[in-house]
Amino acid sequence: MTQAPATNIHRPADRPIVCVQGLGFVGAAMSAAVASAKTPDGHPRFTVIGLDLPTADGQRRIEAVNAGRFPFETTDDKLQSAISEARYAGNLEATANDEAYGEPTS
Repeated sequence: MTQAPATNIHRPADRPIVCVQGLGFVGAAMSAAVASAKTPDGHPRFTVIGLDLPTADGQRRIEAVNAGRFPFETTDDKLQSAISEARYAGNLEATANDEAYGEPTS
């Protein structure tokens, strides 16, 4: 089994990092909700890293999130737009690499 590459998400030092372990429906929705949180001036409040297993299903969910798509069928358009907007803002990324839990690098 190959190790997924380390996450390349921009991690500003003044923005807390939230790791969501598991990108099933609930984990993906939680990632979208946390990544949607904004500061009073409209900037992302958190950097969110969704972590899933390096299985076929996990990779499918990771690829969907990183492409700006909610990884499950849903009638909730807010979930889809939250993932898309967070990816565009640069504060949401999904990975199978548990090094994402590590300290940010410059």
